[in-house]
Amino acid sequence: MLEFNKLSKKLLTKLRALNLKPWDLIRLGWTVKELIQFLFFDE
Repeated sequence: MLEFNKLSKKLLTKLRALNLKPWDLIRLGWTVKELIQFLFFDE
C-alpha cells in the first residue's frame, strides 16, 4: 500500500508539472479505453 501511495504522489507531482487537471486525466483515460475497445474488440 505504501508503494502505491508513493506512486500516486509521484504521478500527482508529474500532473502538476504538466498542469493537468484530474478531469483531463479522466478524459484521457476514457479516450484510451475507447481506443483499445475500437482496436481490439471491434469485429
